[in-house]
Amino acid sequence: MNHRKFLVSKQSAVGGLFANVAKKVTLLVMVGLILWGVVAVMLPSQPVSAGYYEEQIAKLQNEINNYNKRAKELAERADSLANAIALLQNQQDALQAEIDLNKTKIDELNSEIALNEAKLAEQSAVLGDTLVDMHLDKRITPLEILASSKNLSDYVDKQAQQATVKEQINVSIQKINELKKKLEEEKIAVERMLEDQESRYSQLASMRQEQQSLLDQTQGQEAVYKQLTEKNQKEIERLRAEQVRINQTSTGGGTIVAGDPNHGGYPAYLNNARKDSLVDPWGMYNRECVSYVAWKVYQNYGNMPHWGGIGNANQWLGNAARFGIPYGQTPKAGSVAAFNGGRWGHVAWVESVNNDGTINLSEYNWGGDGRYHERRGVSAAAVDGFIYFGEWKR
Repeated sequence: MNHRKFLVSKQSAVGGLFANVAKKVTLLVMVGLILWGVVAVMLPSQPVSAGYYEEQIAKLQNEINNYNKRAKELAERADSLANAIALLQNQQDALQAEIDLNKTKIDELNSEIALNEAKLAEQSAVLGDTLVDMHLDKRITPLEILASSKNLSDYVDKQAQQATVKEQINVSIQKINELKKKLEEEKIAVERMLEDQESRYSQLASMRQEQQSLLDQTQGQEAVYKQLTEKNQKEIERLRAEQVRINQTSTGGGTIVAGDPNHGGYPAYLNNARKDSLVDPWGMYNRECVSYVAWKVYQNYGNMPHWGGIGNANQWLGNAARFGIPYGQTPKAGSVAAFNGGRWGHVAWVESVNNDGTINLSEYNWGGDGRYHERRGVSAAAVDGFIYFGEWKR
């Protein structure tokens, strides 16, 4: 249970003052060290050290930070790949539109070529018929043509007409052939363009598939890191729950009640601020157990020393000894109950003593939640010592 953070470096507590009341707690702890999905079981043969949970949680949190950093990098890479894929897709779509247009154009050219081939066949047939007619006409002697003509002018017109028709048909055939050749050349050019476009489209498709494969791999790795993060977070929750359970055991248990709605008079500016975001007048962070108890001492006796930097809860008994503040093992209302267990220890204000020897406490941050509550029926035997600020003669 991490109770304390301070502005200056912490000093070690005076040891050995209360060796006669030291307690040993034997724990069986299973710690899931989730890395690559493997859970390692640790069975300590000695009592778990004061900072065990904080160290394990810090280690897991550090892994989570690294996982999140890697997942973020992979997410950024995935975004980059997705953008590249979208760009390639746009290029493919644009190229496909050009391909479709060229295919349509080829179809149109084929239709035009076929139409011109039909016209060419028609004109060739007409020319053939004209030549046949002219051949038949040649078998008639000029004298016979002249005889059948109305006059000499009519005879000349017939001869000229045959020559003109033949020339016109030849010109038409030539034009059709030229147009057909032009259409076929244009078709070849369009087919080459289409072949190049289809080749480029294939390359774009290959690049897009490669990028998609990289994206799938990247997202797969990102998912793995997210799973590892979730596993570590679950393990942190388990450790914190175990930590709370140990804290409950090592701080005398009892029944939790909401208690005073005014939170024992703890100043609103300290209570309403985010935990550990402010420093109180005695050098301790807000909404911690030591800050609340320091306020209660000041509120009741006005003689709370400035213990910033040496104010961990498990340092209070040693501080009391150095300052000459009375302390002992007898529970008294208005005294401070000090628990030395855990990395930081815990302190609480003794509201009253019950007939059965148990005590009623008010406190902050019991279990690390940064909140106020009260406990009833706490075992006085679990307390490492009581500090009697009300009896201190400065």
